[in-house]
Amino acid sequence: MKRRILILLFLFWPPAISFGESCGNFPAPGFDAPEMRHFVGRYRNLNYGFAMTIPKGLTGHDAPTPAPHHGFGVVLSWEPRVYIDFDGSYNANDLSLRETEEKFLGYLRQDSASVQSVSSKAFKLGPLLARRQVVYHTCAGHKDVFVDDQVIALSRDGSITYTAWLMTTTSRYEKDRKLFEKFLRTWKLSNIE
Repeated sequence: MKRRILILLFLFWPPAISFGESCGNFPAPGFDAPEMRHFVGRYRNLNYGFAMTIPKGLTGHDAPTPAPHHGFGVVLSWEPRVYIDFDGSYNANDLSLRETEEKFLGYLRQDSASVQSVSSKAFKLGPLLARRQVVYHTCAGHKDVFVDDQVIALSRDGSITYTAWLMTTTSRYEKDRKLFEKFLRTWKLSNIE
C-alpha cells in the first residue's frame, strides 16, 4: 500500500522529494503483519483488471481495508531487503509509456548515490506492450549494489499504469529475476479492456 501511495506521489509531487525506497528500505517492517491483506495462489485485482498466479510457498501482502487496493507485494528477504511488487493505478497525468519510465528513473537517480547502468527494452506484460528497465545503483549507507528491475505497461486506452517491480541486490539478482519472471509469465488482464 505504501509503495502505491508513493507511486502516486511520484507522479504529482515535485522532483525534490526523495523516498529512498529503492535503497533497501522498502517495504517497512510489519508489511507482512497478520492485519494486512494477504493473497496466495490465484490473484485477481478487480479494481484495475489484472490477474496472476502467486507461486506456491509465497504470500502477497497489501494494506488492510479500507485502504485502496492497487495490487500486492512479496518480501523475499528482509536482510538484504528483496521485494517484488505488482500494481495498477490510474494514469492521472496521461503520461506515455516512455514518460512514465523516465519519471521512475528520475526518482531512482534522485534516491541513489550513483547509477552504474541502465538498460531499457521493449517487453510484453500479458497482452500489453511494455518497457522493461533494469537499473544497477548504489545508495548512501549501503555497501550492496542494488538492482531495480521494473516492467511498465499502459492499458490499451492509456488510463491505467501497470507496474511490476523487483528490488534486489546484485548477489541475488539472477535467482530473484527467475522468480520475478515466473510471476510475469502468469500476468494477464482480467475484467478491464
